[in-house]
Amino acid sequence: MRAVEYKTSFDRTYKRLSNEEKDNVDKAVEILLRALEVGHFSGGLGLKKLQEDQWEIRVGLALRVCFRMKKNRLEFGLIGTHETIKKFLKNL
Repeated sequence: MRAVEYKTSFDRTYKRLSNEEKDNVDKAVEILLRALEVGHFSGGLGLKKLQEDQWEIRVGLALRVCFRMKKNRLEFGLIGTHETIKKFLKNL
């Protein structure tokens, strides 16, 4: 079991979402956590490696959740569009 951490940047972007978007993010994160436990990933998540330890999952057509996957921890960093995530990664 990996520890899960939600960064301030994730919390800040989460607060700006509509209730429906928040529900969709919650569901996508839950599916990801379950998939990591059992070691089987559904194609519906749109799991994509962005950089060495940076990944994203799809939340609907426009939203993505960016996170860092480490051996014993998941760090959720940001929720945004494809362009928002791209800018975020450039500034790391």
